[in-house]
Amino acid sequence: MSTERFVLGSAGHIDHGKTALVRALTGVDTDRLKEEKERGITIELGFASLQEDDTTVGIVDVPGHERFIRAMAAGATGVDAVMLVVAADEGVMPQTREHLAVCSLLGVRVGFVALNKVDLVDDPEWLELVEADLATFVEGTFLEDCPILRCSATTGEGVDALRSAIFELTAAVPDRQSDGLLRLPMDRVFSMHGFGTVVTGTLIAGTVKLGDDLVASPLDIGGKVRGIQVHGAEVEEAMAGHRTAVNLKGPDREDLARGLVLVRQGEITPTRRFDAQLQLLQWVDKPIRRGQRFIVLQGTTQAVGKIIPLAENTIEAGETAWVQVDLDRPLVLLPGDRFVLQGFALSKDHGSTIGGGLVVRSHPPRRRKRDDDYAALLDGFAEAEPPERLSQEILAAGMGGITAQRLIERVPYAPGDTRRLLGKLIDQGAVKRFDKESQAVVHTGPFEQLGDWILRVVEELAEASPMADGFGRPEVYSQLGADIPQRLFRMAVDRLVKKGRLEGDPSSVAPAGSADRQAIKELAEKVRVAVEKAGLKPLKAAGLADQLGVAVTDVKDILAGHIKAGRLMRAKDDLTFGAQVVADLQVKLVAYLREHNEISPTEFKEMCGVSRKFLIPLAELFDEHKVTLRIGNLRKLRSP
Repeated sequence: MSTERFVLGSAGHIDHGKTALVRALTGVDTDRLKEEKERGITIELGFASLQEDDTTVGIVDVPGHERFIRAMAAGATGVDAVMLVVAADEGVMPQTREHLAVCSLLGVRVGFVALNKVDLVDDPEWLELVEADLATFVEGTFLEDCPILRCSATTGEGVDALRSAIFELTAAVPDRQSDGLLRLPMDRVFSMHGFGTVVTGTLIAGTVKLGDDLVASPLDIGGKVRGIQVHGAEVEEAMAGHRTAVNLKGPDREDLARGLVLVRQGEITPTRRFDAQLQLLQWVDKPIRRGQRFIVLQGTTQAVGKIIPLAENTIEAGETAWVQVDLDRPLVLLPGDRFVLQGFALSKDHGSTIGGGLVVRSHPPRRRKRDDDYAALLDGFAEAEPPERLSQEILAAGMGGITAQRLIERVPYAPGDTRRLLGKLIDQGAVKRFDKESQAVVHTGPFEQLGDWILRVVEELAEASPMADGFGRPEVYSQLGADIPQRLFRMAVDRLVKKGRLEGDPSSVAPAGSADRQAIKELAEKVRVAVEKAGLKPLKAAGLADQLGVAVTDVKDILAGHIKAGRLMRAKDDLTFGAQVVADLQVKLVAYLREHNEISPTEFKEMCGVSRKFLIPLAELFDEHKVTLRIGNLRKLRSP
């Protein structure tokens, strides 16, 4: 396998000779469709490659017609460099402008201009004028200082110079993230006899190996990799930057289509919303207003997106602005990805492309209107160094925290780098890990807020039930009313108990530092013991109060606390039973019903050994807890 690899895309107006130049360079005719050959134009993406020493260049030939700009953008995804083809007899044309804009918006920063069809121009002054016009045209773009190479696909003039220029780009092409999250946007899907389904695309990140289990997202249709080709050669693995064909065992050809993305199961969550820095092109004739819908081209797919400007009410031509994009269907994208924005109609001289930009957050909270503070937050995200960006994303996750895997897909760094940075933040105390299995973490700020919130809940419960000796942890958790992971809640409560801000045990908690707390706890224990000793013949609250010599209101508060904590169980007629006493009786009752199918009031009375005063509340308690089902005067075991 070659040690250097990159992908070159052709770009330019229709009939300026892109396909002919690729054929002259590689010997491959990338127009494979019958309709393409009959009409003499490129409709679909075409692919070829060049090899020199240890460098392999994949070439993507894109359509030049304005009607096929979406196919062009799909082909430009994953392109590292561009060969902008301009016909010498026509010069700069509408799709010359649009294609260069698309390449710029997609982040291409390397390339050159191929001035093709010089054999059709006899006037040297005309060629000089065209070159001068081209030099002016590329001013301010990534092609500003690139060479303009005269050539002819028909005669072969200048083709060797083009080939040399292509390989000279190797040093300027940035490295791909072979250790990043695997993503292969599909640009072709077909079947091969004896092999099954094959998908092709440019591997934009990660490494794919034989035997890997992959899924086509967002459909989540899976398959095992049983064959890999890079530029037609069988290989055991393909790396980021390779034009790759993957033979999948499992899905049928009809299950897959261009626009899906091969990923590893569970690594990337598709999103229907993202925050981005949007650049509107200079030639746009109308400003973008809140809520307008446009076509979003991303990877090899597209969706309709509603644009929400975040710092301004409108975005004018040539401006760069923060926006949130709401999509009509999920896309597979990550921070650092780029996209193209298109209108629904063609303009006279520039096609349908109106702008594009850079994704900064891939799973943000919804924003429905202008939000200057949030726009300022995005400024911080975009400018932050990696440790700070990681910390900001964890902070933004709030009290719910975030798992390591979800964090990895929300920052523009390789997974290994993200895990190392996360470990440092944990060691520094900036974030806290609360789940070893998922490596879930929470920022210390929201974690402290969660602790304060728990304290308030416990204090409010204590105010409502001043004689309760404590409150069950499940009750406190339910009172939070938020999506807080159980493990994070337990860690926060345990920390409050350890620091002396709460009193508690594994099942319940209570406010700390109260002068009357010990007396309340002692009385609560006496109440519990009294109820449990009474067995199936308990006293009512007033009787317990007389027996213990305390106020009935205090006993009622204490009983309520025990019931919430699950130590006691309340039945009708103001009767409270010990939870263990009820549990023991339930074991006997269930065993009897399994043997006899039903039980009468007389039989239940013999089992309990109590009067009707206690019998009916007990029977109805088992009905309430869905242990038994009353049918007439009998009770049967309720089906699970």
